[in-house]
Amino acid sequence: ALLGCLTLSAILYDIRQRRENAPQSYGVIPDFSPSLMPLDPIRPADSSYDIAEADLAGALSSMSLGSLAQLLSTESETGVLTILDDQRHPAGTMIFVKGEMIDAKTSSKRGVEAVYEIVRNKTGTFTFKRGPGIGSQRTVHQSTMPLILDAYRMVDERAKKD
Repeated sequence: ALLGCLTLSAILYDIRQRRENAPQSYGVIPDFSPSLMPLDPIRPADSSYDIAEADLAGALSSMSLGSLAQLLSTESETGVLTILDDQRHPAGTMIFVKGEMIDAKTSSKRGVEAVYEIVRNKTGTFTFKRGPGIGSQRTVHQSTMPLILDAYRMVDERAKKD
């Protein structure tokens, strides 16, 4: 538990340091076409998921989406959280503004239903880039943490049925 606290403290310190040095704007939000590739004519498809360019990145096996959402909420972060599956294909995005999730997308869903689909990912990686979600619209009207907890509850209920 102490190691977890130290790791979280280090992450929070790093976020604060990067926030002070962060550029004011970023590229467009990855928008998924049927082929699951971002529609950004300026950058190659893979570059929007480059871990080196992310403000925060890691493996879902070491930091759950719930913990990640709580961290972004606590720190009042604004940016795009991209979830990648084990093959580094985009599984979905979540847009945060001042710590609140306002939008979520997968290849086939948007809003709350997309959140439920994204939360099912237990493995893979995530990247978070600070900046406004250009072109995003509010599709999530619930508070972030209750929504994430509800999504986890639904995942658990489905697992019990199977």
